[in-house]
This record gives sequence, C-alpha cells and structure tokens, in this order.
Amino acid sequence: EIKQQVTMQAASAKEAAAKELLEATRRHEEELRQREAVLEEGFVAEKERLLEDCRQQMQEERSDLLNRVKAREDRVSAQISKCQRKSEVELERRLALISAQEKSAQETLRQRQQIQQQAQEIQQLQQ
Repeated sequence: EIKQQVTMQAASAKEAAAKELLEATRRHEEELRQREAVLEEGFVAEKERLLEDCRQQMQEERSDLLNRVKAREDRVSAQISKCQRKSEVELERRLALISAQEKSAQETLRQRQQIQQQAQEIQQLQQ
C-alpha cells in the first residue's frame, strides 16, 4: 500500500508537472503568435511604405521624363519655326528677285518695242 501510495503520488506529481509543462507550452505558443502578429503587422506596414516610396519615385521619374520630352519638343518646335522663318524670308527674297527680273524684262520689252516702232517710223519717213 505504501508502494502504491508512493506510485500514486509520483503519478500525481508527474501529472501536475505535465499540466504545468502543457500550460507553459500554451503560454509560449500564445507569446509566439503575438510576436508573429506584431512582426506581420510590421512587415505589412514596411511593405506598404516601400510600395508607396516606389510609387512616389516612379511618379517623380515619370514627371521628370515628361518634362524632358516637353523641353525637347519645345526645342524642336523652335528649330522648326526658325527654319520656316528662314524659308519664308528666302522665298520672299526670291520672289522679289523674280518680280524685279520680270519688271526689268517688261521694261526691256517695252524699250525694244519702242525702238522697233521708232525704226518703223524712220523707215516710213525714208520711203
């Protein structure tokens, strides 16, 4: 009976130790779950912050590229306008030259006709 009592006490002690160990394990698991939840929240927050930083950087780069494209378009447009103005000035110069040549040709023709007419009049007078 003493042996049985000692065995029962040992079994009770083992059962109590097992219950304490089980409870300690549950507490430890709960602590781990809480730490994991905190880490997960931190990870999600860090991920969102990094994504926002990336979005912001991409927006800035896009804006910079758009500004550079606009500046290039403005330079090209200015160069085209400059070339068009030069072409217009050259065209006006050539048209003025052609007009002057045409007037000169008309004056030469008028003088030639006048000379021919005078020559005819002289011929008629000589006959």
